[in-house]
Amino acid sequence: MGWLRTTESHPTAAQIHSGLADDFAGLSLGTVYRNLEVLVGQGRVKAVRSATGAVRYDGNPEPHHHFICEACAGILDVPFGEPRGLRSRLERESNLRVRRVSIDFFGLCGPCEDSAGSSGE
Repeated sequence: MGWLRTTESHPTAAQIHSGLADDFAGLSLGTVYRNLEVLVGQGRVKAVRSATGAVRYDGNPEPHHHFICEACAGILDVPFGEPRGLRSRLERESNLRVRRVSIDFFGLCGPCEDSAGSSGE
């Protein structure tokens, strides 16, 4: 999990496997998947679905949101907190008890937006 905490790239299980391969000879991709499932279940790692549907992993367990690029499938952390009043309104109007909030924003990241804009010129 230490390797995952040092990156902000939200890697796939295969990318995590590649990142650990030099330090852990014989590490199988299956072992990486099994350990990620445990860590996600414990709340120590987040599983984030990219725009392509691939699952990416986030080693930052602190509450935060994500921006997901619909062109390159990149995932960026959004450092803003929960919108004021959202939780209490949902609980009050729907009789639900919210335990955590995670919001995903979708669109184009800066480089993809620049590329899309320059392709039409």
